[in-house]
Order: sequence, then structure tokens, then C-alpha cells
Amino acid sequence: MFFSRNRSLKFIAVLFSISFIYLSNSVSAFSRNPIPLPTKAKKIIKKKKPSAVNRPRVSIITSIFKGDEFIKGFLADIVQQSIFKHCELILINANSPGKEESIIKQYVPRYPNIRYIKLGKDPGLYGVWNVGIKMALSDFITNANLDDRRNPRSLEIEAKALEQNPSVDLVYGDFLCTKRANETFKHHTAKTIVKHPDFQLCYMSSCLPGPQPMWRKSMHTKYGLFDEKFLSCGDWEMWCRAVSKGSRFKKIPNFVTGLYYYNPAGLSTDEAKLEIRTMEYNLIVKTYRYLWAKPQQPTKGIASEGYSYHEILHHRYFAIPLD
Repeated sequence: MFFSRNRSLKFIAVLFSISFIYLSNSVSAFSRNPIPLPTKAKKIIKKKKPSAVNRPRVSIITSIFKGDEFIKGFLADIVQQSIFKHCELILINANSPGKEESIIKQYVPRYPNIRYIKLGKDPGLYGVWNVGIKMALSDFITNANLDDRRNPRSLEIEAKALEQNPSVDLVYGDFLCTKRANETFKHHTAKTIVKHPDFQLCYMSSCLPGPQPMWRKSMHTKYGLFDEKFLSCGDWEMWCRAVSKGSRFKKIPNFVTGLYYYNPAGLSTDEAKLEIRTMEYNLIVKTYRYLWAKPQQPTKGIASEGYSYHEILHHRYFAIPLD
């Protein structure tokens, strides 16, 4: 939903042809037919897990698809994380037609904690994340999207919050929004900050964790993987599924995770994908609204201004103009 990866119109048409009933069934049958892992990934997963001493502090999962515009700036930015040398960066190329690999190959020899694989076909964003989760060596997982940028201390602060709160499965913070590509957390023209409230079930009526959360890998043992049948709302569905079964989240106070780019061609923002996003939104509302103190009603039409309905909820209630 907050994550930006382009798709062909043909692929969109195929997804939209899926019936609402079929998609509804997929919520409880998540990852029923996950994409087969490439041989390289299988070998990595089968390797003996590192000891607690040698284990990465955080596993960062990044999906690569049509990311030529962003890959250089993304890699230059992510390696500046304050604890990057104690993390692993899992780069998964979803059979992208782009030339991102030439940039990636400049980084892999310099950073032994960068792990790169290329899939034989594109399984969608959440299929890529599921591959990364299976590969991850750390107990903590986060996503890092090619077109977004992180606060240089984001991973450090989020990891510390999970370490200090063993009963919490996921942590999140506020974030800045920009409409200009390849800006950084330090140098940007963002005019809006999204300030989410502290965790309560009623606030799960929108995707409370936002675009840059960190969570425990054990969540997926308890609550399952991301539902790969979703195009853009799979993270929101995953978080709702988890809290419906007892998982608890925590907002880190006075903390900005980073910079979210409102990408006009993104999964959450492309108008060509709006009807599918609306269908997914309505499905999640129908499935999980019993959790919310004031449940949102399923939508009847198409959202305005290129936002999906759950994004409108974010911006209407939580977005604050910067002075």
C-alpha cells in the first residue's frame, strides 16, 4: 500500500479480473501457492543459522523491480545507517527488466553483509518479501523500499525498541512525505509529516505501522506470511491478521522513521491501480472491521486525488503540514 513498484497494465487487468469472492478466500489461506525459491536462496536458507553472537541485528528486505531511477540513491543512503555493519541487506531482484544489477554489483564486493539474488519471475511485492523472510538470519525484520529514504538512525532506534519491549511484535514511528524523487532525510522538500497515534485496535482501520516499521520474524511463525494475492494492501492485511490473534505493536515516541516518496507510479498511488486497491481495501474492512471501535464502512466508489481510501484516512486524520 505505501510501497512503490511499477506493474504493467496487462498484469493489473489480470489481477482485477479475480473475483471478490476468490480474493476473500485468500485472506485466510495466505501464501497458498508461494513462488518456488531459486536454488541460491534455498542453499542460503539451509545453511546452519549463525550463533546469537554472529547473527545480524536486523534483516533489511528490499524488492527490486523497475528501479533504475532509485537504486543508486537507495544504496548510497541505506549503507549510511548507523548500525548497517551489524545488519544484513537482502536485495531481491523480482526479474526486473531494468539495469539495477550493474549498480548492485558495485556494492556487493564492498559490503559482505549485502546478499543479492534474482528470481526467475516476479511474484509481486509480498511474494518477494516472503522470500526475504525465509532467507533472513536476524530475529528482527524491516522493509526498505527503493524510492523511500530512512532516518540514518532509524534501524538503530527501532531495533533498540524491540529489544527493550519483548512483549511487542512491531514498532513504528512518524514519517515525512515528499513528492520529489531521490531526496534524502537530511535534504528534502517535504511539507507534510504523518503523525500516527499510539497503538490501539481502533486505529488499525488504517495501516497504522506506516511504510517503515520493524517487526519480529517470529510473527510469521505465529501468524503466517504476507498474503501474496494482494497487490498493495498485503502489509495492512498482515498487521490486522496479527493483532486479531493477540499481537501488539508500539509507537516509538518523538521518532521520525524517514522520508516516504509519494510516487505517482507506485502501487499505492498509481491511478491505473486504484480500482484494485479499493477492492482490496473493502475486503480488509469486511474481514477485520470487527476489531475497530468505530468500524469503517466499505467504500462505494473511487478515491480522489490518487489516494486509496486507507491513505486518505491517514492524511485526513494524521498528516500535519510542516512549518
